Amino acid sequence: MIVTFSTFSKKLNSTARSSGGTSYNCALKKGSSKLNPYIELAASNPTAYNYAYIPTYGRYYYVENWTFDGGLWSADLSVDVLASFKDAIGAASL
Repeated sequence: MIVTFSTFSKKLNSTARSSGGTSYNCALKKGSSKLNPYIELAASNPTAYNYAYIPTYGRYYYVENWTFDGGLWSADLSVDVLASFKDAIGAASL
């Protein structure tokens, strides 16, 4: 699966989304979920990235942790609900 990583900071409770970034072909690791994917990739050193977008899921994620083992990087991701559902939030009249 393709995952686009970026370095992005935003305010708490913001629906802002990162644009651009660097895309990698990643493997979804066993025990992952749509809300908290655990992915693996081959890259030189992606630890500067703190934000990700997975087009397959149509969701934005925070990178919670990076680990390196056996020549591969693994990232623990958690969904950014406000950015992922920005269009629905903006269209709602509450």
